[in-house]
Amino acid sequence: MKQDQNRRGPRALYVEQSLSRQTALWAGLAVLVWVFSAVESAPGMCFLLGAALLAAPSFWTRREILTRFNAQALFVLAYALLGGMSCFWAVSGRLAVRDFLRLLPGIFVYELVVLFSGRGTFRGFSGAAALSALSAVISFLSIDAVGTRWFSGAFQRLTGLFTNAYGSTTGLEVGTRITSLTEDPNVYAGIAGVGVLVGLSLALSARGRGERRFHLCCLALNALGFVLVFSVGAAGYIVPAFLLFLLFLKKEDRAAGAVLMVETLAVTMLGVAAVYLAVFDGTKQFSVVPLAAMVLCCTALCVLEQFAAPRAASAIAAHPKAALGAAAALAALLAVYAAVAMNVTGPASLAPGETLRRAAALPAGEYTLSVDGTATAQVRIVSQNEKDLIMHTETVLYSGAADGAAFSVPEDSKAVWFHFAIPEGGELTAAAYSGADDGSLKLGYKLLPGFIANRLQGLWANENAVQRVQFWRDGLKLWRQHPVFGNGMAAMEAGLFSVEPFYYETKYAHNHFVQCLMDTGVAGLALFVGILASSAWLFWKGRRSKDPSPLLPALGAALVFMVLQATMQVDFSNRSFLIVAFGVFGLLNAAGTELAEPERAQIPVPRAMEAPRKGKKKAQPEPEAPAAPQPEEKKPVPGRLNRALHRAYPAFGALCALVLCCHFYTNWHATSGSGDLFARLDRAVVTDPLYKTDYLRTYMLYGMQSKDAKVLASLDEHADRLAAQHMNSEPHYAIEYFFAVGETDKAVDALLDHLSFNRSRSAAWQYAFDLLFQYYDGTDEYQMLARRVADALDAWETQAMEPVQLSDMNRTYLASLRD
Repeated sequence: MKQDQNRRGPRALYVEQSLSRQTALWAGLAVLVWVFSAVESAPGMCFLLGAALLAAPSFWTRREILTRFNAQALFVLAYALLGGMSCFWAVSGRLAVRDFLRLLPGIFVYELVVLFSGRGTFRGFSGAAALSALSAVISFLSIDAVGTRWFSGAFQRLTGLFTNAYGSTTGLEVGTRITSLTEDPNVYAGIAGVGVLVGLSLALSARGRGERRFHLCCLALNALGFVLVFSVGAAGYIVPAFLLFLLFLKKEDRAAGAVLMVETLAVTMLGVAAVYLAVFDGTKQFSVVPLAAMVLCCTALCVLEQFAAPRAASAIAAHPKAALGAAAALAALLAVYAAVAMNVTGPASLAPGETLRRAAALPAGEYTLSVDGTATAQVRIVSQNEKDLIMHTETVLYSGAADGAAFSVPEDSKAVWFHFAIPEGGELTAAAYSGADDGSLKLGYKLLPGFIANRLQGLWANENAVQRVQFWRDGLKLWRQHPVFGNGMAAMEAGLFSVEPFYYETKYAHNHFVQCLMDTGVAGLALFVGILASSAWLFWKGRRSKDPSPLLPALGAALVFMVLQATMQVDFSNRSFLIVAFGVFGLLNAAGTELAEPERAQIPVPRAMEAPRKGKKKAQPEPEAPAAPQPEEKKPVPGRLNRALHRAYPAFGALCALVLCCHFYTNWHATSGSGDLFARLDRAVVTDPLYKTDYLRTYMLYGMQSKDAKVLASLDEHADRLAAQHMNSEPHYAIEYFFAVGETDKAVDALLDHLSFNRSRSAAWQYAFDLLFQYYDGTDEYQMLARRVADALDAWETQAMEPVQLSDMNRTYLASLRD
């Protein structure tokens, strides 16, 4: 080791140590931003701290950084600014603020990367390593959550002191996949996928053995977590990303890259098999296997890279045609294996209480099922048509003894599901159907892990995929209401019940392009596409530069992967993924932008690390011949836009900090401050329009109980203001007030407006008829007004995909209105 140090020289060692310290600091900062971005008690605290940190260094940062405040930085800032402004016209200011605060930590990370990524070949390496480490930490905790829970449990207890965002996970979907500590397993797949791609580049371009091992361990953890979460969409999207990564690599690096990818895949699948066999049946509350699998995967990958990879890469470089043929043969072998694995099946063992779920695409007609096994099996057979797939419902065709079961498949069936169970436990050896079509069900897959086999069932008629189409349709309906600037952030969660054809709940459209249209209209979509397009331009420009960054292949592949994820997932609405995504955007800016000036200052070397001087006399330099004049290299000169953006970012941070501080203070003062409650609420309605609806509801709730004449006199005005606000919950105090004071016509008008905004919710209709029945005065005028609500219900049920659920009493009352 000492010989290696002497060979590299003291300055190289000092630079490497300095970069390692930077990586550690960046990784720690990334983890802290991720953890504290979920603080519910003060949701803006993370950003307020970030804004304070950004406001200072952004003013004194070196002039060379100005060129990074380019078109991409303009699109990022405008995207964040429009999202923040949309909170003021959003249907629900409370939900809009929540979504905006999820975006801000990502903007914080983006600017940090742009400001402090340095220069030279290895610019941005510390930031890239931090993103890789962050995703590795999430992977480690998520995998440990289904094993020992030593580390994940301690993390959840610690963060539970200030947030419950990390304590709600169960860790495992039994027999299918891990769930991760993020809000959505598919979002975690996006985070881990980016971590894998960035980790590949970092491991290939590491400058020291210790650094390389660190990146290999992060790569192994991310790869293991990515496969264990088994997101079908992410698994499909990362394949083209891997191919592009290899294509983007330099020719001399492709052999090493391919070897590293094969090694990672082999090690990962061994770890996956161990974890699957140990804990995926859901019977074990504690197991050391997942933790051991992570340690072994990291160790095995490091050993392979040190001993096997150089020889394999050299062999590939020496015989490229043979290597290409071997790769083609391997791809063909994998394709054959996949085809065989899907068809080689056998018996399936069922424990007591366990259910085996298998699917078949059967044509309409009559069928009989025959089942063989070591014990008497029960079966529940259900069918799903397109409506059932969208609504996550089903039609039961048969339930009872499996052998000899007779069932009829309807004409519009898309998939038939067989749920087998053996109460006392046993083995199913065969299950065949006969009738309109003959065939057999594949029970136990011999060459596929069970979690993959389970996820592939009914893939041609997947509920989630079909329902996403409905999300997009309903999202476009919301967009058409305000096409230019949208409905404000959280538009789908706030306004979904007004457009959906049946009751379902989702916060997002599972397509960020549609989400942008809903939230911020065509303007917001243009800005988001601008971020993606400018990032692609920076990647292309960086590839053409004289000194391309080794990170570019991974960053370009990650950009493609993220765009594909955005078409089917909610990644860009999730705070954890946004931190990673905007970090990638910032790294593309750093890697693809040529700085304005050459570096003038050199990294100082401590005196103790300098080479010893010989002799006391200072050597006199020999006179040099005058050098021939060299053409001066042109460097980019920052323009007015660069300087304006350089100042706009801290100004934006200061503005957000000011608005959020006023918002949090006003909210606290209105709900917990001293003085007259109603005066505080009136002041809050004016100074904090984000929570306007909440303040008006509180005013009406306590105002109707007050005996103060001044407050009672103001209720008419406040009720009118509240009735003009849309909300998707009850009770609606303005409507109740109108009924209570005898203004039945205003009450019914407000009630119909509320129902039009909540037409798919049975709870809203139930609430409406409860009020109508409660305040019924026996007059014909009242009955005529109440019939308007009944007519609205009839009109809705003619177009709804499911009937409204009402109590028996309200159904009786409704019948009386129709007589």
